[in-house]
Amino acid sequence: MKVFLLFLIASVSILAQDFIPHLEQLQQNVINKMKANKVKRMEAISYQTDANFYPLSEKYYYSYNYEYNEMGMITLVDYFNVEQDLRIETTYAYDQYGTIESIVVTETSGGTQSSNPVVTNTTFWATVTDGTIERMTKYVSGELTNVYLFNYDGLGLASILDSTVDLSSGVPNTLYTFNLEGNVVSKTSPNGNTFYTYDDKGNVIKEEMEISGSRYETTSDYDGDGNLVGVTVNGTAFTMNWIFQNDSAGLTLNGYSTYYTPGEGTSNYEWTTFIYTNY
Repeated sequence: MKVFLLFLIASVSILAQDFIPHLEQLQQNVINKMKANKVKRMEAISYQTDANFYPLSEKYYYSYNYEYNEMGMITLVDYFNVEQDLRIETTYAYDQYGTIESIVVTETSGGTQSSNPVVTNTTFWATVTDGTIERMTKYVSGELTNVYLFNYDGLGLASILDSTVDLSSGVPNTLYTFNLEGNVVSKTSPNGNTFYTYDDKGNVIKEEMEISGSRYETTSDYDGDGNLVGVTVNGTAFTMNWIFQNDSAGLTLNGYSTYYTPGEGTSNYEWTTFIYTNY
């Protein structure tokens, strides 16, 4: 199932600029964990807090609901931001071999507070040959807006990402290089360059990104079982820090984040709690 190799080439960072929504959910380690723990649904509910991570209100700030099939593959991501009155629902469909066929994103603004909400539909259709995605065609509200083209190396790894929009405007394609384990170690595009460092288990421990004149370095920490326990982003415009608490199976129970803007000299804090429903 080369689709997973395809998605593994992209950045695992929260700053990833790739076009696939919720890319991290399509990584093999996430799929394996959800399948092993028979997770049907995961709810992530976030609250704004004080510096001690005590909620400022009983009302949550935003939430994510993730749904998985019995093979651990994501089928739905439902995001809702209370303050913005914004809902974004993303659905995923696969063929019989587990290769992704389509992604549909429905964005609704003002759905609970307005009698005339704004709805935008974005669809990605995959053209698949022998289990390999050749292209993904993007439609926004029924209008064709782009076609993403993939080229693979001899190992079946997607080494070049192009698009019809970039080709028509003369923008160079995105190039990927890999290590011997098949992990991407660099991504080069007109927007910037990204470099990755891995530990001996194949986990990303450092990501260095240069984009639009700004630089960001993301470092990740894992426990002895390879579960993510902390992430720090040091950037030109901001710094962010996450701490995660996991259960014995490696599923995240709580997340605590700090966002600091040097220019404003202010920090914002969030607590996210995770709730699981099993098959």
